[in-house]
Amino acid sequence: MLNLSNIIEPFKEFIFASGSFNYRKMRLLGRIPRFRKYTPNPMEHPTSSPNEPISGLHPLTFVEKAITGLRQYGYYDGIAVDCTLLDHLHEIVKSSQFTPRDISNHRDQNLYNIDPLNLQNPGGAYLYALLNPHLKHPWLHSFISQSLGPVAKAYLNSETVSVSSQIWASFDDGGRAYNPDFGFHYDLDDYRFLKFFLYLSNVDSGSGPHQVVESSHQHDHFFRFFNRRLREHSRYLDGKTIKTFVGNAGTCFFEDTLCYHRGVRPEEPRLVFQAEFCINDY
Repeated sequence: MLNLSNIIEPFKEFIFASGSFNYRKMRLLGRIPRFRKYTPNPMEHPTSSPNEPISGLHPLTFVEKAITGLRQYGYYDGIAVDCTLLDHLHEIVKSSQFTPRDISNHRDQNLYNIDPLNLQNPGGAYLYALLNPHLKHPWLHSFISQSLGPVAKAYLNSETVSVSSQIWASFDDGGRAYNPDFGFHYDLDDYRFLKFFLYLSNVDSGSGPHQVVESSHQHDHFFRFFNRRLREHSRYLDGKTIKTFVGNAGTCFFEDTLCYHRGVRPEEPRLVFQAEFCINDY
């Protein structure tokens, strides 16, 4: 059932969101499948393949399997990464300073060090970020473009994609912090986009695992237009399959976050790397 707040929310976001006009327009029109120009068979002409170390599969077979999973379920987790990648990312964490990203408290402008092998909250926030580490580390830029890029380009049906990356450290907030991403929602980062997540710490049910509502990027388009964020205990979730990603450090997956998804509120620390591919650069 629609109420007034649902009806006006898409248009409020268009009017009041920060960013360029084209970005704000995308935030409205990207809710409509026709404007996303979704291509039925993006794998007809694959132009490149990923490096072998990301998977035990043959490179093009890996791309095909990833695309099939993404199209059907909205995610693909049949991936194994080289353990040296995890070591390199841990080194980046240890040598970098993180910014607090607690949206309920913007006053903390300090930078903090985080030990990936002994996760302790270094300050008063519950969420810390390192933005675009691939711009400072050529090997990470190469991994993203050469090992992940072929899947992104094939799925997005675009030879040109813009890339961003983040490392997120999250901690127990005592249930006090406001963060709408703890509830199910879908992203509107572009008309078409794809994300890759890699856990840098062990993640169980208490560590804020990522969850996705399977196949929710494919259906209920009228409902989705007016409901980018679901209310707690939404009836939309009745009968839906929710995939919870738990596993040791090194667990990774692609996801089209046009699917409804969320990060569970953490009770234990979690460290995760994210790369995102978009067809536009706003």
